[in-house]
Amino acid sequence: MWVNLAEEIVEKALMLMKKGGKLSGFQHSKKNDKMDAAGIDFLVFSNNGSRMDMQVKTYSNESHNKQKLKEHFRKHPDVKFVIFVKVDLYRHQPEKVLKYIQREVESFLKTVQSRQ
Repeated sequence: MWVNLAEEIVEKALMLMKKGGKLSGFQHSKKNDKMDAAGIDFLVFSNNGSRMDMQVKTYSNESHNKQKLKEHFRKHPDVKFVIFVKVDLYRHQPEKVLKYIQREVESFLKTVQSRQ
């Protein structure tokens, strides 16, 4: 079975956010399903009913991340929210990475809400 560790880490952060009442829910795509083919790893649902499509990438370095981001937007220009996860840091400081992801998701959701 194929496992994307960065996506698993984001799923943990989203579960914590849902449990804490910071979002109403989320849906994780399955490998090669319609969402995945559209460049969406997660649909995230805010408490006010808005929805955000999010792509997850594994952090490597700034220049490589810029390349990955450029390629993502070329393939999936409608998926605006991309988060890079520091998988290596998570192995040593999971709380730090989970907090970073939660802050990023909260910021993304504020952006979505401001566009409505």
